[in-house]
Amino acid sequence: MEFWQSLLLVIVPSVITAIVTLRISRKSQLNSITKAIDELSRKLGEFNDVPLEHQLGVGIKNDNIQSLTKQIGIGKDEKSLTGQHKDIIDLITSDKDARAEALKKFSKKQKKILETTEEFKLFIEDWEKKTAEYNELTAEAERLREQNEEMKACIIEKEAEIKKLTEYAQTPELYCSDEEDEDELER
Repeated sequence: MEFWQSLLLVIVPSVITAIVTLRISRKSQLNSITKAIDELSRKLGEFNDVPLEHQLGVGIKNDNIQSLTKQIGIGKDEKSLTGQHKDIIDLITSDKDARAEALKKFSKKQKKILETTEEFKLFIEDWEKKTAEYNELTAEAERLREQNEEMKACIIEKEAEIKKLTEYAQTPELYCSDEEDEDELER
């Protein structure tokens, strides 16, 4: 554990020092380049008693003289190259965002279509099951109706037989001939 602590104690300050040194050197390098460009523009402008910025028409903006380094690359839209590059990057980024959004919308539409298709498929399956069940029940009802009709016919037959037997039991003389009556009476 002590090894790692000592290693961190050595590495962290050296990394911080490297970062600070890099920042300072970069800033000083930019400052020296800016000074060199300003000095060059001043020297070039001294030949005509008019500074270079004024000769190029980029040094005066809103009655303020701006340095040439800020004005390099300014065109009709009043932006430097850096500003133009930033606009291009923003345009590309917004185009990518628009395409990503379109793909998301397309994906959402595809998901919605898939969900609708799945729901329709489930509906059709349920409908087929209900139709098959309805057909089975209809066939069973028809079979029971036929059976009911047969039973009704059988009941009517039995009622007719019972009626005959009841009438016969109540008045046997109507149904028997004279010879049969004599035979029955003898018995």
